Amino acid sequence: MKHQVSNKQLWNSLKSLLTLLIFIWLAAGSSVYITDYAYESEILEDGRTQTKWTNVGPQGQQPDIVFTAKKDDYGRWQGPYTKEATDYPPIYAPPEIQPTQSLETGIMVNGNRHGSFEYYFRPSPSEEYQLLRTDCYDMGKRISCNKSESMATTNQHVFDQMLLHYPYFIYDYNAFGFENEFIEEFYSELVREIQSYDVEVMDFNKAYDDAMDELGDTEQFENIVDTHLFLAYMESINRMLEFELRMAVVDRYRSGNKRTFDFIRTTYTGFLTAMYMHEVTDEQCEAYC
Repeated sequence: MKHQVSNKQLWNSLKSLLTLLIFIWLAAGSSVYITDYAYESEILEDGRTQTKWTNVGPQGQQPDIVFTAKKDDYGRWQGPYTKEATDYPPIYAPPEIQPTQSLETGIMVNGNRHGSFEYYFRPSPSEEYQLLRTDCYDMGKRISCNKSESMATTNQHVFDQMLLHYPYFIYDYNAFGFENEFIEEFYSELVREIQSYDVEVMDFNKAYDDAMDELGDTEQFENIVDTHLFLAYMESINRMLEFELRMAVVDRYRSGNKRTFDFIRTTYTGFLTAMYMHEVTDEQCEAYC
């Protein structure tokens, strides 16, 4: 498959470079390369931003995922939103094998899915999209579209929980050609691998990383682990847009006459509270800002 990267190297890089990326992401209209993907963003004539994650590996220069919506001053998606994903066949596939495409449409509020989202699929670009399902969200958390429908479940399987509360992750796997049965098998094996380490809660992150490395080294799960890391990277990009220090820096540049620490102290107090928990004083935080 197309996402051939070193799992441990990528995962460690994601964690170590997160702070740096927060400030790099302040730039608009930039292009960056992540593993076998290039990220490119442009402003359309109607004011919307179109972001493309393009495969630059053996498959050629093809846009695999395209996001389109308006962005606010902090870089978060706002308003009508579409995400189109394409799963291109391998270069050695017969010519009659066509790429499959999926489409997600809905409304974004501060970068979160809010309201109803519709998911479509078509087996080839020449065919019409067919509606698969509609999900409803409340600021990123899936809720029932029908008030009489219960969202409660006693099933503790990871796949079922993901499909119930965060179905768009599963749809992303589907867009890359993975069937639900295989995704469920992957999650189950991941849980079994983590449980085999018999670790404490505080050691979970290391156990998770080690389990991913183990599965990524197997022929059975190598491709889905690579895809998982790529999708996790995109999710981390979206989440870091809400990082309070980053937003304070944005506000500082927009104001022109106030310091970053002024916004930390008056608007983004959650960051300051977190610093207090690590015994950082106001003076130290102010000097850092």
